[in-house]
Amino acid sequence: MFPSDPTFNELHIREKQMLLGAILIWLNDCAQYAESTQEQNDLVNKIIDLVEVDRVMNYFIDYERSSMRFLNEARLINAKLKLENQEMKDTIDKLQKSLDNAADNI
Repeated sequence: MFPSDPTFNELHIREKQMLLGAILIWLNDCAQYAESTQEQNDLVNKIIDLVEVDRVMNYFIDYERSSMRFLNEARLINAKLKLENQEMKDTIDKLQKSLDNAADNI
């Protein structure tokens, strides 16, 4: 996994979730054909554990998406402030030039 590329991370996790889903189906089939109740219970318990792993992966994807959203919002606010700051500097420069011209004319 590459922490600097959240899109790749999500695709990588989704791919693993698809594999996990296939394994869950296979384990469920195995549990249905198990000879003893104890074997069935053991397989069902493993299925429950793996479903919990899948939930954690979904949580991670949601967390990464929301953190990236907040980061992008902060970047947008920062860009707006930089633009506003530049506009203010331009306005100050224009006013300074106007003041200089007015002082020269006096």
